[in-house]
Amino acid sequence: MKPFYTKSSLIIAGLLSVFTFSTIQSQNIDSLLAIQEVDTMLYSGSKDNRINWVIQNRGNSFDDKNDFTNLYQNDLLKAFELGHLAEQPPYAQYRNFFNLFTYWWPDAPDDGNGWNFGIIKSMRDKIFLPWATEDYGWATWFSSTKHGGGGGAGLVREQRVGDGKMYGMGWETFLHEFGHTMPGLLDEYSASGSWSNGQCWETGNSTGELEINNIPWRLWIEEGTPIPTPYTEEYVDRFGAFEGAMTNYFGCHRPTARGCIMGAGGFGEDYGQVLCDVCRQRIICFLYQYVDVIENPQPEPGPMEVTGEETVTFSVAVIKPAPNTQKTRWILNGKVIATDVESVDVTFGICDTYELIFEVHDTNTMVRYDAKFEDIYPKPLQRKSWTINQTDVEDYALESTVEVLNADCTGSASGQIEFQISGGQPPYQVFDNTSPIANPVSELASGMYNFDI
Repeated sequence: MKPFYTKSSLIIAGLLSVFTFSTIQSQNIDSLLAIQEVDTMLYSGSKDNRINWVIQNRGNSFDDKNDFTNLYQNDLLKAFELGHLAEQPPYAQYRNFFNLFTYWWPDAPDDGNGWNFGIIKSMRDKIFLPWATEDYGWATWFSSTKHGGGGGAGLVREQRVGDGKMYGMGWETFLHEFGHTMPGLLDEYSASGSWSNGQCWETGNSTGELEINNIPWRLWIEEGTPIPTPYTEEYVDRFGAFEGAMTNYFGCHRPTARGCIMGAGGFGEDYGQVLCDVCRQRIICFLYQYVDVIENPQPEPGPMEVTGEETVTFSVAVIKPAPNTQKTRWILNGKVIATDVESVDVTFGICDTYELIFEVHDTNTMVRYDAKFEDIYPKPLQRKSWTINQTDVEDYALESTVEVLNADCTGSASGQIEFQISGGQPPYQVFDNTSPIANPVSELASGMYNFDI
């Protein structure tokens, strides 16, 4: 279950790429891709705006392609099916954020006869890179045998790609190893600590901190829970800071004592059958880093112009979890004008400039947002904005003239003022100080008066 993205193994991975480059070129990646038999198991949208999984066979352990795809459909795919007994949160709830593919490689090589990471990385990059935008899209490519259990995975976050070498087609192993890629979750089990070189990183599920306010998942820890948290019956099913993570026995702590797919307590029956809430939070938060949930905004966000009084329809298509835990708002010049709708009609008039914002905020209870740890658990919130400039401002200049009927000389209140108002944006209202009054203003005695329109 060793992830391949420690500081030391990044160097090893780089050397491996250099070492295998000539082999990759000689085998011709285009030719290799041409013989792959591709099946789409789950498709929710463009590869450039989804989390893409590819699972490819390795070696000759599968009977045939049907054997390979049936194992996939009857195991991992069920984890993405909402309501299925095997559904796995948050993947089932957020299936609309994913594309899942199988690549069957006829006569696929294994370790001893030509398989290497350089080949699968090259195939992955040929299909998915470059991305259409600077921020969105992710691809993880797994190579797996039929039997066994375990594997390893790594990532290059700057390129938004991951890869993994698997043994066995069990969903638990795939979800564990995928956790090492896009979400950046680390192993929660204890072993020799050799691959981590005794280090402990501050991540979504590991910490070397023992002051509760410095622990990234502090909002999940009940008040009064001792830190470090003992492995006693009172605490083993609570969140805390349990020593033993990143394969270290000492000096590194994880959120739970047992029962998380990332390896807390071990693997197999009664262990590692679900993701803990802390890991689920990390996954949800990072989904919003790599999937632009506000698709097809109309008009295109950015600056635009209107002339005179003009009504414009704005619309978006939102990628949603199920059940939907998102709240959406349309905000015009700082004021909320609509909620939980994907289109709105806005009439622009006298202001020089308007700012319209559409906002999506996922309020899933699996996310306990903590501004202190925004870099570890980014808020699942996205916005699109438009700046609307009025080109006909002069036509909206407010003007008025007055017709005055003087009071007579008897001292009675018989004077009258009538305002002829134009421009601006009707309707108009005349105020005497702060009190609205009728136009014309009548029953006025001789004197000086101030009015506002």
